Amino acid sequence: MSPSAGDDSEFLHSSRGPHSSQNFTWRALIVGLLVGILINLCNTYYGLQTGAGAQLPTVSALLGYLVINSFAKFNLAPLSKAENVLIVSAATATGCMPGTAGFTEVIPALEYVLGPKEGGPVKMGWMNMVIWSLGLSFFGILFAALLRDRLIFPKVWPWPGATASANVINALHGREKEDFENAVAWDSWPHRETGLLHGAADDGEEDGDVTEPTKLPRNLSLILIPAAWSALFTVFMYFMPITKDLPLFGRQAARKWLWTFSLSPGFFGSGIIMGPEIVLHMLTGAIVGWGILSPYAKGKGWAPGDVGDWETGSRGWLIWISLACLSADTLVKMVWIYFKVIREKYGDWLFRGWENTRLALAGQRGYMPVRNSIIINNNNGPFDDQDSLVDETEHPTTTGTPDGQESPYGGYLLVTIFVVSIPVCIFATQSVFGNKMPWYYTFLSILLALPVAMTGIRGLAESDFNAGSGLAAQLVVATLTPRTKPDSVIINILSGAIAKGGANQAGDLAFDLKIGQLVGAPPDVQTYGQIAGSIFGAIVSCFTYRLFTARFPVPGKFIQIPNSFLQVSTAKMVLNKGLPSGAGAFALGFGIFFVVATVVKMRFQQRWWQVFIPSGVSFAIGIFTTPVFTLSRVLGGLFMWAYLRRAASEQLMLVVVASGMLLGESLGSLGELFLSAVKVPPLGL
Repeated sequence: MSPSAGDDSEFLHSSRGPHSSQNFTWRALIVGLLVGILINLCNTYYGLQTGAGAQLPTVSALLGYLVINSFAKFNLAPLSKAENVLIVSAATATGCMPGTAGFTEVIPALEYVLGPKEGGPVKMGWMNMVIWSLGLSFFGILFAALLRDRLIFPKVWPWPGATASANVINALHGREKEDFENAVAWDSWPHRETGLLHGAADDGEEDGDVTEPTKLPRNLSLILIPAAWSALFTVFMYFMPITKDLPLFGRQAARKWLWTFSLSPGFFGSGIIMGPEIVLHMLTGAIVGWGILSPYAKGKGWAPGDVGDWETGSRGWLIWISLACLSADTLVKMVWIYFKVIREKYGDWLFRGWENTRLALAGQRGYMPVRNSIIINNNNGPFDDQDSLVDETEHPTTTGTPDGQESPYGGYLLVTIFVVSIPVCIFATQSVFGNKMPWYYTFLSILLALPVAMTGIRGLAESDFNAGSGLAAQLVVATLTPRTKPDSVIINILSGAIAKGGANQAGDLAFDLKIGQLVGAPPDVQTYGQIAGSIFGAIVSCFTYRLFTARFPVPGKFIQIPNSFLQVSTAKMVLNKGLPSGAGAFALGFGIFFVVATVVKMRFQQRWWQVFIPSGVSFAIGIFTTPVFTLSRVLGGLFMWAYLRRAASEQLMLVVVASGMLLGESLGSLGELFLSAVKVPPLGL
């Protein structure tokens, strides 16, 4: 990776004493919150449609830098790097709240998916949504802050996405000339902008090779022009609905089997951001699921209804296959991360014990027990990837001040706030769901969020993949919930939502804390920005969620809420509610396949051929979203591959343009909402 990120000495100096207050400015916080509204709208829009979200840290940094510096003619002080990181932290916290508070998963599941047999539907009023989201706003931030010295600040992990974003910020602020020369290289640029669809990134250049630098945008037009055209085209698509469901493979395939294509600029842009590998893995899942398994299940009579029906059609049947692929991939990566943690902490001791036991069993007399410290060979197991053991000296001390007094940001204050956040979350959950969710399940879910958050942060540190999942919480809670309890499904999905929301928020904000360390920004300033952004985002998310669900049918062709169906299906699975006919054998087979595939991909992640083994997460998303959402992204990913073969230095430019397309379509959707509200009819074809 590029060495241009900030060093620890600058970080330690800037994170103490009076410097922190100088870096927390109202202009940076306000701009961050405003950018966060755009990301929040984007995440709600795409999350309700496809289950995907976008953190967009680089775009937040660029927008903040360009917006504030555009007012330079008014003699305002230039934006500092620490202020820019504050913008990113506030924008990320605001923008990610739809996922943290479950506005794209658990809330639509309660309102639109649960039937009377599961205790639903549960309608959420405005005040209940605000209380619920505020209750989930804090403990994820505190997880990230409490874990920063152990999992975020050590230098033994590459943090490829955070390093790339930090290099962009350093280059924007012109710290050194070589920042522009080493800014963001093609080989090290991660696909961090994809939220749920995190893709494993290259850990950097090999053998010291430096690829052609990425050019940096210097004005707002690179974002605003694509956003404007995307918004206008989205409004045009309202008047021409056929552009959202083009029968690319004929009317029969479109009408009966849902193989359609959309001209959506946002989906095309998200394909550019994801890159060719992820979108082709999604295409593989779509072909296997919607092209092979769907007709097979319908022909066998396992899914006799319409293909798009969640109850009796192929879509409801396929979601179990998708769940198996997703669970296998996620669980293997969680085990892998914990295996590495155990190896790093106790590997030396285990190695000595094994050697002594082996020699004793071999009957060797007079052998000398192994006592010396031995560094384990990193190539012995299927989960090894050239990491060294954790060096405790690499953990910077951030709780002291120059005069030896403890900083207000110290551990005691964090622990105190964390302890307070637990009853706040319990109170919020009890206020909203009453006796449907006993308080001890909420408490257990918060505790389970901590190991899930540790897993997610470690995964982000190594490969930009957040392995955090609510599945572990759902499994544990299912073992403690009586199967005959009427609200068992509600308890299960709420428990999973609390654990996953806190863990994912911790991962997203840990990513921002790492960016801050690399550019020399004070961590306490970032935490203040994250808290403000989360509170603000909790309220904004209620507006954006109701904007779409109040004007469009849910679930429908536009808002399909696939994550909600996936979450309810998971609850039914762990509670042994039964699988559809024929789904069990296929789910088991695909689950076993992706256990093996994920192990192979991790063991041989540096080999060129591992890209041809599909990722379980991307494959699963190709199944549980209809082909219309996949095909446009495939086109975007292939366009990125073809374009960068000719101009590799334009990658960051291309990502920024694509991000503008995402933001533009989500803004254009507001125009659709207005036209729908005033009953302007589409033209139709």
